[in-house]
Amino acid sequence: MGAKNNRQNNKKIRGKIKNEKFKGITLIALVITIVVMLILAGIAINLSLGDNGIFLKAKDSKIKTELASMKEKVELERASVDLSMLSISNFDGTLPTGNFSNIIPEKWADSFIVGTDGTLTFIGESGSELEEQVDAIGGIEKINAGNKVLLGEIKKLSELAIDYKAEHSGESNADAVELALEYLRIKRYTTPEWGFFTRASTSPFKDTVGTQVNIDSNAMWVDPITGENIDLIHMMATLNAYKFPTIFDDQDDTTGWAGDLTTLAKQVEEDNPDTTEVKAHTNSLLAAGVESSFGLADMLADIDSRNIRELWEGEDSLYNVILNYYYGTNRNVCSARYSSFNSEYENVGEHAESMVDWMLASTGDAINEELKDIVIQCFVDYINNNLEIK
Repeated sequence: MGAKNNRQNNKKIRGKIKNEKFKGITLIALVITIVVMLILAGIAINLSLGDNGIFLKAKDSKIKTELASMKEKVELERASVDLSMLSISNFDGTLPTGNFSNIIPEKWADSFIVGTDGTLTFIGESGSELEEQVDAIGGIEKINAGNKVLLGEIKKLSELAIDYKAEHSGESNADAVELALEYLRIKRYTTPEWGFFTRASTSPFKDTVGTQVNIDSNAMWVDPITGENIDLIHMMATLNAYKFPTIFDDQDDTTGWAGDLTTLAKQVEEDNPDTTEVKAHTNSLLAAGVESSFGLADMLADIDSRNIRELWEGEDSLYNVILNYYYGTNRNVCSARYSSFNSEYENVGEHAESMVDWMLASTGDAINEELKDIVIQCFVDYINNNLEIK
């Protein structure tokens, strides 16, 4: 009887051990399975959500498709525009323009701008994912890095001017654009004659701006059409004078030219070339790439300010004025700047010359008459030659 019980107990013990053994193996298998599943899940998540994941690739693909579609619409519309009319030789007083107003999706309104000559430009955030896709598809212009910084500062200045004007409407007749222009002009141009060309710089607006805006007094704007530098503060000062009309029509039309011509004549006299070399010396100062008181950066500033003067009616933001002339709704005028200028103003020298004596008298200066006449003729020839060949 005892032996039988022992056998039964041993059998139960072996069965229990066997069951425990199988239970142990099952637990290990389960752990391994879970680990494998976690690894696979990690791989799947990385493939889906990682830097090169499926979802990101799908998103990128969608953006590329939208960009390509937008670019194609611009190109199709641009094909219908007679861009040959931008040439001075074919210019008839009208400028070609396409209907690009509804091509840019609302979500990208602050990232792209299309000019009326059909140029699509990315003006959005540098280093953004959108910029990467713009680079990937190609064929879309990108705003010059320096211009982007300047535009950002001009935008801040414009917003401050608009807010200031709203809060101090009875303080001055100057509008928000003129306040912004004056702030930039006095960075360099503060001599007495500017008190005649512009309002007296007594507005507290410049104190309100303080250090919120950072634009250097020698800042250069890069022309998106030619890649040439344009003297930004020179242009802003001339525009500031245009914003303040006087009773003298000639002065209103030639503020920039007369100042440049007078400054050039003073430089030639200071250099004191031999009488027979005055013309050659003046022409050398007007040559491209030469450091002088008047050069291409100044001429472009004068021409563009004269063109912009015809376009800013009703605009209260200097930022919009500059953005639209170089990149947006008035880019066709910028593309044809010489043609546009010629159609509005045919003889620079005739009017600028009449202002030189007045400017000299206003500063108490005098220049040798023979030298002055030679410099004036060189200056006029330089301007007209540039206008003819563009």
